[in-house]
Order: sequence, then structure tokens, then C-alpha cells
Amino acid sequence: MKKPFLIPIILVALLTGCEPTLVSEFNDRPVVEGFLHEGQPPVITISKLIPFMDDVDFSSEDIDKLNITLIDENDKIDYVLTSKSEGKYSNESILAKEGHEYSISFTYGDLPVSAKTEIPAKPQNMKISATTIIIGGFQGMGQPTKADPMGQLEVTWDNPDNSYYVVAVINEEAEPKQIWNNDTPPDTAFQLDPTNGSSVQIPSRSFSYYGKHKVVLLKIQPEYLIMCQASGNSSGSPSEVIVNVKNGFGIFTGINSDTKSIRVYQNY
Repeated sequence: MKKPFLIPIILVALLTGCEPTLVSEFNDRPVVEGFLHEGQPPVITISKLIPFMDDVDFSSEDIDKLNITLIDENDKIDYVLTSKSEGKYSNESILAKEGHEYSISFTYGDLPVSAKTEIPAKPQNMKISATTIIIGGFQGMGQPTKADPMGQLEVTWDNPDNSYYVVAVINEEAEPKQIWNNDTPPDTAFQLDPTNGSSVQIPSRSFSYYGKHKVVLLKIQPEYLIMCQASGNSSGSPSEVIVNVKNGFGIFTGINSDTKSIRVYQNY
């Protein structure tokens, strides 16, 4: 199934023995969106939960003035994250390391907020079945190349331990040209459902734009899978889900990835 790209930034409860907790009543707790990608500085976004009701008490906390600490549990080093405005915090002197465990902590109102995750290993032996796809022809039907005989792009990788992965596709053109004549321009990126297999098939009709695309294979942690499942749950949004943030909502998770490139051409 094709979904809007979440990183984005996107797990099953059976991996952890727990299920996402959906909250029906308002709690004035912070919403955390923290994605630690191997080799990149951490970016943590804090926001406030917006209630669909009147007469609720809000914390006086300014989301741009929180004292957030990121701890590298392996190197035993504490880092202070700096506010970048609009609830975003980062520290460009840190690059997340594969296999390292990280935690964050801060106080919101009178409650200590914390979360912990680990950066997974990089995906191994990622391959794609074609580097070009030709789309077009009669009534917009896809016309595959010889390297893509079934009109599908196959992405494969090694997965001996049945870890979970997400495949995302991102158009890289500055001014992308639509393949299909839609009144509303579609997203320039999409992701597939998480899988613990070692391959996925992407039909050529899944591509909405011509040009260069990145095919990204993300190795994800259990909390990311829980959030992916919760975002498809009609009873609540991700900001209303307790995943792995103590005294808060949202997610703090580690990600690693590999990337290949593919071009989509028009069939004349």
C-alpha cells in the first residue's frame, strides 16, 4: 500500500510485547518527534497537544525555552540541545553513531519527560531491479523497460534476523512534472508499509512524477513501527499516541538507511 511519506519518517507491537496507547481525554503533556539518523545531527521537535474541548488547563511552559539533554549512553556524554525556534532543538556537533543508545530528558511543567532508543545497523546488500522506468502510452498506462518486465520495481536486501524495514521513494526534481493529470498535485514522496521481509515490489503506477528519485531503505526500530500503525488508526493521530516517551506523547527513535537512485522517463 502506498502512503504519504512520514519520516519521514516511518511498528508492530509484537516486536516489543506492547501496543500503542491511544488517549481519549486531554493531558497537557508535550508531543515529542525525535528521529536520530545515523551520521546526522539530532533534531528533536517539541509541540503542545491541541485539545478538541474547552475549559482545559495548559502548562505555562514555553516550548522554545526547554532544557533538553541528549545522552550518548555508550560514550557516557551529555549534550545540551539548542533551541532553533518553533519547538525545534538540535546540536550540530553530534553525529548519531550506529549501535549507540541515546536518551533524552527534560522537564515539562512539573513532570520529568524522557525517552530512549538505539541506532540500528545499516541495511545490508540493498539492490533495485532497474535504474530507469518508462511510463506513458495509451491512456497513461505504464510501459516498463526491459530491466523491469512486470512493470514493477523490486527492492531487495539481506534480512537474516527478520528486522523491520520501510522503503520510501522521494522525487528530487526542483520542478517535478506530473505523470497523471490530477487536479490536486500528489505528494513528491511516499513510503510503503513496514515489512520484516527482504524485498518489496513497487508498481510503476505508484510513481506520480517523472525525473530522478531516491529509493531509500530505512531500517527501523519497534517504536517507529508502532507509530506507523497508529498513524493509520482512525481513532487518533500520532500526537495522541504514547509510544516510548515517558510523561509525553509522540516518538523518539533511531534510524539507519541505504539509498539508490532511479529515473522515471516519459514514453513518447
